Amino acid sequence: MLLDMGERPSILSRGYAREIVEDGTVIVSDGKAVLADVARSGDEPLMLARQVPRAPVLVSSSRYLSGRVAESKLGCTVHVLDDGFQHFDLVRDVDLLVAPATLDDTRTLPFGRFREPLDAAASADALLVEIHPVAQDFSPVRADAVAQSFSPVAQDVAQVAARLKVPIAFEFSRRIAGPPADRPAFAFAGIARPERFFADLEKAGWRLTGRRAFADHHRYSDREIDDIAAAAAASGAQVILTTEKDLVRLRPGANIVPVPLEVSIAPSFGPWLAERLRTARASGSVA
Repeated sequence: MLLDMGERPSILSRGYAREIVEDGTVIVSDGKAVLADVARSGDEPLMLARQVPRAPVLVSSSRYLSGRVAESKLGCTVHVLDDGFQHFDLVRDVDLLVAPATLDDTRTLPFGRFREPLDAAASADALLVEIHPVAQDFSPVRADAVAQSFSPVAQDVAQVAARLKVPIAFEFSRRIAGPPADRPAFAFAGIARPERFFADLEKAGWRLTGRRAFADHHRYSDREIDDIAAAAAASGAQVILTTEKDLVRLRPGANIVPVPLEVSIAPSFGPWLAERLRTARASGSVA
């Protein structure tokens, strides 16, 4: 989206769980080519470098340092950080939080999935609220909106925004893409919530003959890949599926099909974001 606006965005990551931790900044991609392997970059930065080839991806324990490198060496005009909401070393111009459409379990780590108590959300500029792909109304929802004037989905989004005291929320949806679900499949994943990946595959029409879950950022050994292939064959699977994040941790030549995840976001989000960037530049900073 930022590229389409004419920006030169960088993606700044800490490179969590990378095998080789170097001082300074690792340029995973310069926006033209991938320059680092998974051991030096970490799995998510390498995945992003492949998914967004025109955006430089940099890894460093200091995202201030990597941001300066992105500006001075690569001409970047705006920086995108994952998990930047709690990164107090940097002043952010736009803080976005992703939230579910329902807030049933609001416990913080280690007992729940939330990183901070709910009242911390009030510092955000906007929410991105996940909805089902069947919902077609992608209108921005203000926290103070009258719920009766919106669809049931929009009412849920407005309630989340109001509860978190965030002024505006934008809806988004995600769906499994990739090959047609026309064969029995064996699936495996080493991500934060592998069961959600398996459930998404089944919702997309895949018949899973078996599945195997690993810890997030798991480094696969050759033996484990051989065991997965053997289990898949024994289950009658005709294809082995995994996530794009897992794919970058696999040995070259493994006969495994990655399943991409496509995200659709409210069209109104783009103009809103562009306006926020214009306001930030008028005040003398963009981050």
